[in-house]
Amino acid sequence: MVSSRRWRGWLAIVGGVLIHLTIGTFYTFGNMSPYITSYIRERSSPEDLRYKLVVLIYVLTLVGQGSTMILGGKLEKRFGPRHIALAGGLLMSTGVLLSYFTIQISFVLLSVTYGIVVGIGTGIAYVPPLVCALKWFPEKTGLVSGIIVAGFGGGAFIFNFVQTAYINPTNLSPNSTEPGYPNERYE
Repeated sequence: MVSSRRWRGWLAIVGGVLIHLTIGTFYTFGNMSPYITSYIRERSSPEDLRYKLVVLIYVLTLVGQGSTMILGGKLEKRFGPRHIALAGGLLMSTGVLLSYFTIQISFVLLSVTYGIVVGIGTGIAYVPPLVCALKWFPEKTGLVSGIIVAGFGGGAFIFNFVQTAYINPTNLSPNSTEPGYPNERYE
């Protein structure tokens, strides 16, 4: 019985790390911002977008996350960690999906979908995995929360490589042109 309880507790920790790996991907925004800026300049609006303005998207994501973490905790108490972590993850994923469409229209819409929607989803999904795992190991709160939150930072570490391979497979410098495509600029 005790052994069975411990295994279920460790499964809660592994699940929490996996959730945090996923929602921690918004830390990769710094990796994407030169490409977002370049894409909007070439194919969307405004054409004179500056890098320092694109940082606003990241700020909105942090505000969305920080302002909804308490909400995620309150919802977790009422509906349970599984449902709220799922809802937060779906909201974050919806924001990323909508960003595919909104980047083609305007910077403002991208700020709403990737900035606000992704941030709110991240904030809602952040607390439930912690609460769930801490219920299994109330005597090891520091260790358990540290392991799970390490997944949040680990998401950026892992997915930066994945993003770069996808966004910039030939490893072009941000202000160069690709051979054979002289009008394709990454600046």
